[in-house]
Amino acid sequence: MKIILNGLSLDKRVMQEVIQQIDDDREIKRLIKTAKTNFLVTLCVLVVCIMISVLLIISKFHEILSLNIFVVPLLITIPTVFWIAAQLFNLSRGIFKSVPDFIKYSLYLLSKKSPKKPLDLWSFFISNLSGSHTLIPASKILKGEDVKYIYCGQPYYEIKYVDSILLSVSPETKKIFDKCYKKYAIKTFENEFKKTYFGPGNRKVLQSRYVFGIFFFSKFLHKIIGNKSKENIKFYFRFSAKVDENKKEYARECIKLSSDPERTLFECDDSTHTINITIEDIFVLGDEIPKNLPKILIPFQRYVSKRIAKNEILIPFKRYIALPTKYIKEGETDKKVVDRNLILPEIPSLKNHKNVDIYSMGGAEHNLPLLHIINCHRYSLGKNRSFGIAENVFDDPHNYTAIKFHIGASQFVYGINLGVRHGMVKNIGENNSNQAEVFRLKIKEDDICYDLYSFYGYSAPMTRIAFLKFLYEIKNNSKTKSKPEENNYKL
Repeated sequence: MKIILNGLSLDKRVMQEVIQQIDDDREIKRLIKTAKTNFLVTLCVLVVCIMISVLLIISKFHEILSLNIFVVPLLITIPTVFWIAAQLFNLSRGIFKSVPDFIKYSLYLLSKKSPKKPLDLWSFFISNLSGSHTLIPASKILKGEDVKYIYCGQPYYEIKYVDSILLSVSPETKKIFDKCYKKYAIKTFENEFKKTYFGPGNRKVLQSRYVFGIFFFSKFLHKIIGNKSKENIKFYFRFSAKVDENKKEYARECIKLSSDPERTLFECDDSTHTINITIEDIFVLGDEIPKNLPKILIPFQRYVSKRIAKNEILIPFKRYIALPTKYIKEGETDKKVVDRNLILPEIPSLKNHKNVDIYSMGGAEHNLPLLHIINCHRYSLGKNRSFGIAENVFDDPHNYTAIKFHIGASQFVYGINLGVRHGMVKNIGENNSNQAEVFRLKIKEDDICYDLYSFYGYSAPMTRIAFLKFLYEIKNNSKTKSKPEENNYKL
């Protein structure tokens, strides 16, 4: 049996609703304010010190000319200016290589080009229409075989826009969150200024187009462990009683996407070496999201909004999550529910097959079923997983050498394989737009063996061409009837 997966496609009314919510998003506005305020306050202090220094020198100008106390203003003012400058550059260490760079960034923050509203930073991806068009020639190539086409939407997948997750943590963890948030905000603006979304060489992700998402959440969890990363410390997530079953599934998926399979527990009998975190709620599109209020408004909070408690933090997520659906008996009718443990949605004819080929087109930034399958693979194999998520800090190949490919989940279509990390492939997406890669992944669920083939073109047309050519070769070329074992398939 063969199954073809396509990515996210949203109704225009839903897209408009999401855009309207993001346009007034408090957390992204807070990030913009945090990044600008932190830098501009320091800049203002520097400017004020320079002005005071100049005024002091001017006020003592006649004494300076007479050489009476020439050294005094210099001893007072110039060291002060240099000390403030040193503090500024210490804050921006490793970011600015010269004074002109610092000046350019200062002017950027004050200019119209710098992000001022959430939609200047946030964007989301949907599948190209050509993905559906590819089905016509594919159906001709696979004529006579059992083929199912699954798209990312009802009735196969339930899609939710996860805005944020409310967690109850210890005071120490809350302090770590505040520091992590501030640093993340500054780095986001610096990367936006430089237009550097990937690091050099291994194309390490530096910025998420969802602003937060997997990237921020994993950084925060990794920061909690800190210098204890080599110790056997685990996260134990428990749910508050007010979180319903449906939302629990989405909360687990978000946490699993952002954490380390070796360090994440949802049911734990032994609290030794665990960091306890309670999931108080998960907020999706349309929910009322709590916020921190000014002290003057706290007595009137029930008239204003729900307030975040002192021991709670709100993790911004700001991205879509898709989970496969299945049907359960409820009385005389069948009820459709989501199940994060399923590799694929419940398909009646699937039970009649022991081997299933899954063909996935495009990257995980829009192909949400692919992202879910990769996440299932990560948690089924743990430290032996061969696929990782590029935005997840825990999927660093230096920690788990078995990881051979990083799938991108919040940028334009891209992947990071061993060849790229070792410099064998350069300038992906620039000078290689006529190339594509096909990656194979084996997953077993119950008694069914799945072969996932993920098609990554270095341009959108090459994804479709690679998919069709691969099907043609499998069908007609005896040399490739035995499925290829290499993770790269040359066109």
